[in-house]
Amino acid sequence: MHSSCNLIKSNNTSVKGDIEIVTECVVTEEEQHFQEIENNQIKSYEVIGASILDKARKDSLVNYGFRLPSAYDNRPLKFEEFEDRINQVVFVSATPAEYEKEHGIAAICPATMTLPKQRLMEICKNAKEYKDIQMNTKSLEKNNEQVNTSEKLKAKLVGINLEGPFISPDRVGAQNPEYVQKPDAEMLQELIDESGNMVKLVTIAPERGGAIECISKLYDKVRFSVGHTMANYDEATLAYESGAKHATHLYNAMTGLNHRNPGVVGAARDAKNVTAELICDGVHIHPSVVRATFSMFGSDRVILISDSMRACGMPDGESELGGQVVIKKGNEARLVTGELAGSVTNVYGCMVKAIEFGIPIADAIKAATYNPAKAIGILDEFGTIEIGKKPGFVLVNEDFSINQVL
Repeated sequence: MHSSCNLIKSNNTSVKGDIEIVTECVVTEEEQHFQEIENNQIKSYEVIGASILDKARKDSLVNYGFRLPSAYDNRPLKFEEFEDRINQVVFVSATPAEYEKEHGIAAICPATMTLPKQRLMEICKNAKEYKDIQMNTKSLEKNNEQVNTSEKLKAKLVGINLEGPFISPDRVGAQNPEYVQKPDAEMLQELIDESGNMVKLVTIAPERGGAIECISKLYDKVRFSVGHTMANYDEATLAYESGAKHATHLYNAMTGLNHRNPGVVGAARDAKNVTAELICDGVHIHPSVVRATFSMFGSDRVILISDSMRACGMPDGESELGGQVVIKKGNEARLVTGELAGSVTNVYGCMVKAIEFGIPIADAIKAATYNPAKAIGILDEFGTIEIGKKPGFVLVNEDFSINQVL
């Protein structure tokens, strides 16, 4: 005779001496159901207890300043919640230094976006802390002590390029106009101090109020670069006479060269101590203009830069720049409006492009190595191959594709 309920059979085996005892028990489905309820109740009590302890732990962390109040909401935000709460964010690649080193680049001086002061202060602080890590690594190497292998495989961070916020609101390019500020010498000094003197370049629009005063006060602390500007020839010339010595990505985001209005390009050309950047990626500047610029300025005053953003080295698709959506396709990166949003070519790639455009090999190499190192004051470590300097060798094939980075 079978009962109306299902039976669940279980075996429990135990060993006593040399005798194996098998105990067979039969449990009704109803009994198992009540057992599950009891187990769940025990688990619930455990969860409640854990929650109480977790609450007490978080109270201590929040009250004593080790965590923000948001720690109470200990769950990941949904993407919609993330978008609602976020205002401005800096997205940083996890391994830019490794990527650069793999592509033959020994040192980097990355540019910041135009951001609120507090965010720029955080960036400067992070740069100083990373500099300290690099100094510790250098000290270990000097004493022949063991060094983290991963640190050897990274390009060295040699400075910061503040490409904002002291720019023209009419020439922001792909940057956020909301955070553009008038040049402020006091604020800039704070950023320099916070960075531990890692700020090497500062882009400035000389037609803006306070710009010339800022340059005059701090030109011996940083290298001022005229860029993202509506300045005419006279305004740019005054900036160079006041101590500026650089031009940010010549032709892009500035007044152009005209036979009656030579603009920033003409002023930079006439100021003999000024160096000029070129984004030689084959997109930002026509090859003819690259050749003309080397002729106008000479190989000693041209600096090849990448102006690359976070999509550099990534496959085609959607990326981001200062909170704005960027679409990468091939060797171009553009905002959804169609405006160029930086480059996706690294410095080595730009040097190869310059050679392809007809620039002599020696001149192109100099513009990518010696000239930038000299401009930001790191020629004692980089820029040439000499005894006592950082070793940096790139073995290339006949077509300039990289064979090996040493």
